[in-house]
Amino acid sequence: MRDRLELSRKDLNTRRKERFMDKKANKYDIPKRDGSVWPDDICPAYTPREDAIPSIQGCWYCKYADFHLKEERALEVGICNWPKKIID
Repeated sequence: MRDRLELSRKDLNTRRKERFMDKKANKYDIPKRDGSVWPDDICPAYTPREDAIPSIQGCWYCKYADFHLKEERALEVGICNWPKKIID
């Protein structure tokens, strides 16, 4: 199961990179609390997770975004849970 989870994350990261090339990220003036967020979206509340890639910022790597990363299948669109942290 862990291998499938890792594969799913790798697939989503690949899709995310492809989407980044095609789509301009949304920048918000305030957090989209309880709203849908795409991986490349960003706001002033962005706080990187421990495993975040420093050169890439976006909701995908934010502690407040819920993309179900600990589930068997991660979501392509997450939910902003600011100010409640989801992952450290």
